[in-house]
Amino acid sequence: MKKRISLGSCIVLVFLFCIATFLITANAFQNRNSSELAALYEKADFYDKLKDVYDRVSDNYIKDTDIKDFEYAYLNAYIDSLGDPYSMYFSEEELRAYLSDSSGDMVGIGVRAVFDAETGGIYITGVMPASPALQAGLRVGDIIVQVEDIPVNSDTYDTAINAVRGPEGEAVTLVVSREEDLLLTLTITRAAIDSESVIYEKLESGNSNGASIAYITIIEFNSHTADTFKQALDKAAEDGCESYIFDVRNNPGGDLNAIVKVLDLLLPEGPIINIVDKSGKVTTRSSDEAHLDAPMAVLINGKTASAAELFTAALRDYSLATIIGTTSFGKGTMQTITTLPDGSGLKLSTNYYNPPYGENFHGIGVSPDIFLEMPAELAERFYLLTNEEDNQLQRAIETLTEIN
Repeated sequence: MKKRISLGSCIVLVFLFCIATFLITANAFQNRNSSELAALYEKADFYDKLKDVYDRVSDNYIKDTDIKDFEYAYLNAYIDSLGDPYSMYFSEEELRAYLSDSSGDMVGIGVRAVFDAETGGIYITGVMPASPALQAGLRVGDIIVQVEDIPVNSDTYDTAINAVRGPEGEAVTLVVSREEDLLLTLTITRAAIDSESVIYEKLESGNSNGASIAYITIIEFNSHTADTFKQALDKAAEDGCESYIFDVRNNPGGDLNAIVKVLDLLLPEGPIINIVDKSGKVTTRSSDEAHLDAPMAVLINGKTASAAELFTAALRDYSLATIIGTTSFGKGTMQTITTLPDGSGLKLSTNYYNPPYGENFHGIGVSPDIFLEMPAELAERFYLLTNEEDNQLQRAIETLTEIN
């Protein structure tokens, strides 16, 4: 005969169960609260100490102090203490300039330039279409030797470059060296410019079938890159190109959305990038089935970084391209930019980004299929090289010619 539990006993058991549950929950809550409270006390102690140091400096230091300087220095030092070169604090002005540069929108005269060690000037390697520089008559090969009252040399180069930029609609005066003895003084009005991030050139392969090669240089990945890259692909197809060389040497990377859109044009259906956050959660961005079906080569070097490395690794993972050059830089982290209430900002490494099927390359780099160094004397004048002098480009042409 089965024993039955009385209603009263059931009530007592339920009551005891509730008490036990309450005690366990309360204990856990108390432990959590104690931990959080300890953390709060620790923070309070730190802020008290910080205020104490600031007050002592303000009251006793022999020179005047500025709380804005203190705040800027403290926040910079805090971010620097992370030991992460890609995380940083920006003042409002610095954030505005950074966002403008990374978006591809800029105010200037519209040139690409490098420091010329031989002359000590700013060597013009490219003049952007419809730019103030083009309208003023600046040419590739011109050397800017003075910007306003700043003579250009190795010590003043960065200052001079920054002086070329300025408010839209205002003029900048340049002294330009052209040929041996010709000096020109040009006054150029600055304008808003879409930074040129993709350059297309049609190359002849030397193959008996007359096939042409599309040589596409990606300078960086900004908000305009995907559209201009698509235009370059369309022009290459129109020109009858049957193979492609993508040059991402010295490309520092850039915008996530830009690299995803660019790779979507090249890759078949499948993953483009796997984004991993602090907790280990993975978010995958994928490509559709439309892709470029043609032989490809990618040129890389030690300054190929970040999104440019993802570009290279993705084509490698799908076995779509031969990689030529030297091992890339090795930056496989993603930064998130936050604008703070006062207009200043924080750029913080928040994610790893992994290629479609390969391992993360942070601190390692992407290795080429064909390791080929550029001689030091050529690397020093990289932006001045002709196509014929560029041994890595010539190897890519040979590789694609053999395939075709």
